[in-house]
Amino acid sequence: MNYELDTQTAQRFLTIAQQDLKAARCLYDHEFYPQAVFYLEQSAEKGLKSFAIFAGMITEQEARRSISHQTMKIFSKTTTGFKDKIDTFNSNILSDPRLERMFDGIGNSSQLSAQVNRTLGFIQTASKENVVTISKNEKRLRNYMISLKKLHQEYNDIQDLIQQFSISETEFRSFKKMLLNMIKRYFEEQPDEFKTVKKEMDEKLTYDFYVKSMREYLLLLLPPIFIYSSFFYLSRLLAPHALSRYPEGDFDPSEFYNCELPLIQEFPQISSYVHETLSVLDPTYALHGGTDQ
Repeated sequence: MNYELDTQTAQRFLTIAQQDLKAARCLYDHEFYPQAVFYLEQSAEKGLKSFAIFAGMITEQEARRSISHQTMKIFSKTTTGFKDKIDTFNSNILSDPRLERMFDGIGNSSQLSAQVNRTLGFIQTASKENVVTISKNEKRLRNYMISLKKLHQEYNDIQDLIQQFSISETEFRSFKKMLLNMIKRYFEEQPDEFKTVKKEMDEKLTYDFYVKSMREYLLLLLPPIFIYSSFFYLSRLLAPHALSRYPEGDFDPSEFYNCELPLIQEFPQISSYVHETLSVLDPTYALHGGTDQ
């Protein structure tokens, strides 16, 4: 992800997302359910677009035009981009004998590419779900809620675990040995260069440096992963409701969105997940140098 793009626009989208959430909760409290669902969807949609713009996944123009309310396009675009990088990585390895030796036995990236293809298939299928399917299917709704609950609990728990992150000296030596073996395979035909790299690693890659660096890296890495994952599930729940205020054919929003609808019964918890996700954005932007808190 590129955290050097349109921070100002990302912040504007986030501010409106926070306002939409307040509006959604107020409308829900007054039992204006179609409007409440609409503004909750808008809050999640603008929050996702804020993050996607900040991370360089999309431009403001894409957010307003080509994506519009179809937020699953964001996940499709980023997943496709990830697959392209895997394919490029595979191609580079095959074209460079040194890289092929270096990564020999480390793992099969073609398996990862196949998994990404399956993910793209799921995104395409999920994009076709409609309001009725996602709102009345209690099992589907329950599965998404379970996933959100688990994700949010794990994220809260892991914040404390990061500060306590540590590995044994034995584990560190094993990791360093594996890394050196990879580098040695790369410099198989340049033994003097390998000796230079090994000497520098022995001097700089110490146990204390590794533990400190890993803590800092995890603090940078985990919030964006949490934000992206949470908005994925929220998009699946809410994106079909982007036009929920408008009657169409036999669909009457004032009758459809009632207190017996599973989605409305879960509204307080879903809005809580939206709030928790939005609350992580500002500190994440600040952590990556985008804003001053």
